[in-house]
Amino acid sequence: MIVQKFGTTVFDVIVSELAENVLLVLAVLFLGTWFVAQWVFKVNLACKDQKKSADWLKKIHGLAEDYLGNGKTRASSSPITLTPLGKEIAAQIKAEEWIGSYAAERLSYVEGMTPYRIQEDAFRFAEEELLSRLAKDNKDLFIDIERCAFERGIDVGQVMKAVGVVLRDRLLELTNQVQVITSS
Repeated sequence: MIVQKFGTTVFDVIVSELAENVLLVLAVLFLGTWFVAQWVFKVNLACKDQKKSADWLKKIHGLAEDYLGNGKTRASSSPITLTPLGKEIAAQIKAEEWIGSYAAERLSYVEGMTPYRIQEDAFRFAEEELLSRLAKDNKDLFIDIERCAFERGIDVGQVMKAVGVVLRDRLLELTNQVQVITSS
């Protein structure tokens, strides 16, 4: 029981009471820390789950856009070809002129692959790696790609899909598998 003695401050009384109940103070601090840690852990899990959900929704949105054909740059034929929009985009950004250096870079990697595997590698490289490399290595071309997407009301991913087809064609040409494209 806290009884204020004459000449002592409230602070002195609180300190003396805490000193007498050190175990209780430590237990309260430990439990408080444990509850805060549990709460932070749950918040982190919720944030990770939310990011996964957002990524999943973006993927579904992209698939729906592809299915509906809004801004579609690749045609679902065998082999995959450029749509008229894709051809316009490739011409506007002059993809044929600059894709050669990236194709030469990828050549040793795709050597010996089947045409299908070359196609998948070219599409993945164009859509996942090339744009970020262009942002660092060739700022003007990066801006041209963004401008092209903006002018057509499509996302940059659709532009890079068209670039992927151009890259695939160049790789097939360099690996002497060009007949696969022309014979279909």
